[in-house]
Amino acid sequence: RSRVVSAEAKMPTIRVDPKVWFSAERTFLHWSKLAIVFAASSAVITWSFSSVSSHACGLLIGFASLVILLYAMVKQARRVKYFKGGSGEVQVSVDDLADRKGAILLAATLTVVVVGLVLIPAMGI
Repeated sequence: RSRVVSAEAKMPTIRVDPKVWFSAERTFLHWSKLAIVFAASSAVITWSFSSVSSHACGLLIGFASLVILLYAMVKQARRVKYFKGGSGEVQVSVDDLADRKGAILLAATLTVVVVGLVLIPAMGI
């Protein structure tokens, strides 16, 4: 008699330490906090001044906030998908766990914002 075994039964179970879940969530919260600081700065600049250049600067910072928050959400979703895994469909890369692009994204975003804050008023927009 042959026994049929499902693909899920053949997959080894990987135990994920609870500290890993909390670490991933804490990282997401840090990125979210940074996005909230950018969004608050955007709101203050946009509504405190009535010039077109201040509105442009506020929109630039708001867009940077959105980029940072979307990056954090995508990264968190990938990590949770990996941790919940269990099926053979989850492909894990080193970049899903180690955040190599985050620092570059943050530096590029801050650079664009600072350059924008300097150039937009200087150009008289």
